[in-house]
Amino acid sequence: MEGVCLTCGLYTNLEAHHVAGRHNHATLTVPVCSDCHRILTHWQLAAGIELHHDADVSDLDATRALLVGALHLLVLYGQRHGDVTWVRAPLSVHMARAMSKLLDVMEPASRPGRWLPDPTVPPLEAMPVRWPAASEADRITQMADLTLELSRILREQPPFSPETLTGISTDPVGFQAKFNNAAGDLAWLTALLEVVTEYGELSESIVCRLLQLDGVDAIDESLLVAAAGWADTVHRLFTHLSTLFGPQKRAA
Repeated sequence: MEGVCLTCGLYTNLEAHHVAGRHNHATLTVPVCSDCHRILTHWQLAAGIELHHDADVSDLDATRALLVGALHLLVLYGQRHGDVTWVRAPLSVHMARAMSKLLDVMEPASRPGRWLPDPTVPPLEAMPVRWPAASEADRITQMADLTLELSRILREQPPFSPETLTGISTDPVGFQAKFNNAAGDLAWLTALLEVVTEYGELSESIVCRLLQLDGVDAIDESLLVAAAGWADTVHRLFTHLSTLFGPQKRAA
């Protein structure tokens, strides 16, 4: 099957990558090229995500695999397009590690299916590629569909309403045009970049703290305050972005 790779944006032959590994969530796949698929699978193995078809897997570790696998997509996108991405690849790496460590300490270490990073798998980074602007509409659709599917699996409300995401997926060219028009407003773009910067700084602070955790009891008040500030920043970020989607939502 030919199409646009979600993570590098090139138009080429595609393969179905299981975001959490087929054994953890068999139905959630994204279209990627063979090179990106190889890298993503390598990262799953390096993280210790259980991929063997008959291994025991707890519900918690299947969720860990899903969330870490989703962040792997952001990491790869960031490495491929570091000159244009808003979320830096190292931040996504640290977020995945912190999320995995925090979830890991929520159940006994002796549980069936618990997975650990594999030190025998060497580090691997993706080569940057040119930003293929012509494929942007396809990737907008793919990301909107992925967000909807992740929300369904996790039974969580997506950052934007399902109707808005469906509208974006249905009319990616219209969404792109609205975003480009808004980006032409210097005041709007400056405000958005300030919120994104604040999000990045708070995220880096929080994940650094989480990566040092020995257990859930190590979550102190200062970390909770920082997390609350992060949540407020995320809320303001999506509120700011939602100014783009009002017409889109009504049209959905």
